[in-house]
Amino acid sequence: MELVIALQYRTSLPSLRYFWAVLDLRGRGEVGEEEIRIFYQQIFDIWQNIARNNPEGYIPPPLNDVMIEILDLAKSSTGSFTFQQLVESGNAEIVITILTDAIGFWRHDNREALAQALEDDEMW
Repeated sequence: MELVIALQYRTSLPSLRYFWAVLDLRGRGEVGEEEIRIFYQQIFDIWQNIARNNPEGYIPPPLNDVMIEILDLAKSSTGSFTFQQLVESGNAEIVITILTDAIGFWRHDNREALAQALEDDEMW
């Protein structure tokens, strides 16, 4: 039940705390490159498995690109970030989505193409 509520209210502070407890695997009060790698590997594997059945399917970006983007979103210059940094970055929901939701990751990674498609639809 807590997960369902956290998913429905992803931008709320209680939801962000819920997901932080998931992301902070070692309970150190920070998420770093190792945690990002572990969570992204799961997202990557999901898309790789889908691509096996659909060779024209989506290929996710390499880990290093995702790592850089997440650290940028969290406004980290040290290779890790705290809960407070994540919240203050204003990008907590995006980071959490990228690391915990395969469809959400795809939407984020394809946001420019999706925005263009919406814009093109509005023209007609």
